[in-house]
Amino acid sequence: MALSDVITPKTIYSYAEACVQVARTSLRLGREGYRYAIIPSRGAAPIEQAANSYFHAVVKAATRGRHHRQLMSQYLTSPLSAELYLPFTADSCDEMEDISSRQVRTFWAKVLAAIIRGDLEDPHYRFFAFTRDNICRVGFKVGHEDNVRSQKFVFLDTVVSGRAITEIIDAFEAEGLTQCHYILVVDLQGEKLERPYRLKLEQLQRGGRATLLFVDTLFTEDQGPAVSGIWCLSCPELMTVARNEISAFGDHGSIGAGVYYHEVRARADNSNVSVTVGIAKLYHLLWTAVQIVASPEELLDDLHQLEMLDEAYDPDWQLLRPKLYGRQFDLDVELYLDHIDQHTLFDKGTTHRIASPKLLDAAVAKPRIEVSSSHALRMHFSRDEAAQLVRQFRDTLPA
Repeated sequence: MALSDVITPKTIYSYAEACVQVARTSLRLGREGYRYAIIPSRGAAPIEQAANSYFHAVVKAATRGRHHRQLMSQYLTSPLSAELYLPFTADSCDEMEDISSRQVRTFWAKVLAAIIRGDLEDPHYRFFAFTRDNICRVGFKVGHEDNVRSQKFVFLDTVVSGRAITEIIDAFEAEGLTQCHYILVVDLQGEKLERPYRLKLEQLQRGGRATLLFVDTLFTEDQGPAVSGIWCLSCPELMTVARNEISAFGDHGSIGAGVYYHEVRARADNSNVSVTVGIAKLYHLLWTAVQIVASPEELLDDLHQLEMLDEAYDPDWQLLRPKLYGRQFDLDVELYLDHIDQHTLFDKGTTHRIASPKLLDAAVAKPRIEVSSSHALRMHFSRDEAAQLVRQFRDTLPA
């Protein structure tokens, strides 16, 4: 199927409508005491960005003065303003031997549980920090790791078959993380959602623990950093060695070794400028689409819920907004598609070419860089190098 059949004004509108609902749900949950959003996948990043567009470009624009200040206060204590990215992506390859996706996702659930407990001596969290700070110094610790201390968090993710999120939910329940709220954006209007996973998610929704939002297509899914500016890296050999050498991992049947890192700004040598421009074009499309699809009735309801409807709300402008922002939208979509095609941004070879120099410069030893079909990055070490790195980590653990 051609890219122009997948990314169309219609599919972008469907995507933007879900982003609006992500924002509205997050604001509601913020009033109920949820303060942080966990972002576990690259595909959820553009959704989180577009959800913020609804707040800033639509809701905030309809308030002034005292109400404007009150609104910002509510925003700053909601999951929309505080997100923590963790690489729950369970990319697999031959070098991972018999490590399952469930084991990887269980590892990241344990990392998050350790952060919430404030137990930064937990071996799972420490191995994550060791990978980030010592193996490949391309990511960095974000402040929210020191602040997320409540089980009442939002988990924003994308869903295709439902297997991945169900494995994460099972791992959360095993860790006692049973108060979070799942905001899940489902691909292809749920056509690929498998029955046992659908039943699990619908049960959570009936119990008030999940919000399911269906879109025509998650066109940002598995397209790599060209749509998000987020790069996902795993270290397969490090996982296989650590699982066998570190008892805390083998005993629990969980292991992970990876980082997320953000890179959007153009480099000094302009080697990533095509990706930077592509991300800007996509986010402009989503910002515009949110302006077009945002419902005046829902906005009015949001302002009533926030108790800050004032004279800044202009019903005539709200009705005119879709028409004005829609004037050039079809052309903007064409220009975005032309940019992707011209620079082969959805080709994994482009991802490899742009990512490799930065990773090789940041890594210890001399790893081999590989890119999966879903644009996940893999940093391969020799078995001896992986064993040496794991021994360095083991030496940091309490006797």
